[in-house]
Amino acid sequence: MHKFVPWHPPEAVIDDLLARDIQRALIGHMALSDARLWALADEVDEALLTLAKRRYLNDRYDQWAFKEVLHAYPTHEWMLSSLVMLKPSHIEKAVILIEYIHKAPNQHELTNHQSETFGRL
Repeated sequence: MHKFVPWHPPEAVIDDLLARDIQRALIGHMALSDARLWALADEVDEALLTLAKRRYLNDRYDQWAFKEVLHAYPTHEWMLSSLVMLKPSHIEKAVILIEYIHKAPNQHELTNHQSETFGRL
């Protein structure tokens, strides 16, 4: 089931819900701040993927910010296999992703749907 949140509650409401452990999975599907996504990343895969994609695709984040996510979750298969389908904002980010993919025992499965950019590296 795809979860959809039609509106974004104020941050104070989100913080209150998180503190009371209410709807954490649903909240993890929202476009939150990096700090809130980090707080949810261990338990909500979508929060981790949003954080990783934001840092992989957005020019505002350098390769070190992207590497921070990979370092924290080096074996998260859904994140890794999702990122290889995308074109990074900087080629350095793809090079870092390749390093992590090559360390994975299932590297061939992770790259089944790689982007053209990723495949050329």
